[in-house]
Amino acid sequence: MLALTGCGSGAETGTQETQETESQEQGNLWEGRLVPASSAEGHALREVPAEEAPSVQLKVTEDPWGTGWAVHVVIEDFEFAPETLGELRPQEGHAHLYLDGEKISRLYGPWYDLPASAVPAGEHELTVTLNTNDDHAQWAVDGEPITDSVTVKGLDGSESGHNHGGGHEHEGGHEGTSAGPTEKASGSGQDPVAPAPADAPALVASGGQVDGPRQVTATAGEEVVFTVTSDTADEVHVHGYDITVPLTPGEPATVRLQAHIPGVFEVELEDSGLLLTQLRVTQ
Repeated sequence: MLALTGCGSGAETGTQETQETESQEQGNLWEGRLVPASSAEGHALREVPAEEAPSVQLKVTEDPWGTGWAVHVVIEDFEFAPETLGELRPQEGHAHLYLDGEKISRLYGPWYDLPASAVPAGEHELTVTLNTNDDHAQWAVDGEPITDSVTVKGLDGSESGHNHGGGHEHEGGHEGTSAGPTEKASGSGQDPVAPAPADAPALVASGGQVDGPRQVTATAGEEVVFTVTSDTADEVHVHGYDITVPLTPGEPATVRLQAHIPGVFEVELEDSGLLLTQLRVTQ
């Protein structure tokens, strides 16, 4: 009887341990697992089961001014989460946008304003991937990145039309279609006459590090003003708004723009690629 009792207890313990192990493995699968492969863009792949996988679709529309395209990244079972940068969380992260395999920008929201100046004449492939917030790995299923692509046709001066990739379909069943336009910002982003307000956010880049707020926030329709000081000659680039401001070492430069496009956009030093801050514009 003692032997039988001991055997039964061991069986129950073994069953419990097995259930806990299976539960842990299921949890790990939900967060994805890194696979020994990399994407065409050079990022690692974090694979999730198909039933838990997010989906993405690109919708691109020429803006009414003929100066670029409104890019809409439509997602399902996924959340843009700029507030959790550096963390790995299931079905969260950001997106990368590529033109012919060259990265244009990281996206922390569903909208991006693609200026005509960024697309050379002729047809080009615009691609979006979904990435993790910890190490930029691409979410994937069965070893294939979760992605979508459409074709845009750069303006060559003789025509203003372009192909949005209508009818385009790839593995996963996503189809490129058109979406409503967004407003576009204009101007150089710098007013040499009006000084920045005393309470304007100040960003200082020195030795590859940045001192200043991690985000500059505004409501759509507001004017955004901030200053940037760098220890090297460079150029401030506000992605999404396609605004650039030159920098002279040690001299503060004022960046001004009208916040017409909602979303989260990177502000970086163009030459060094150093991320200065994020511009968050809410409706």
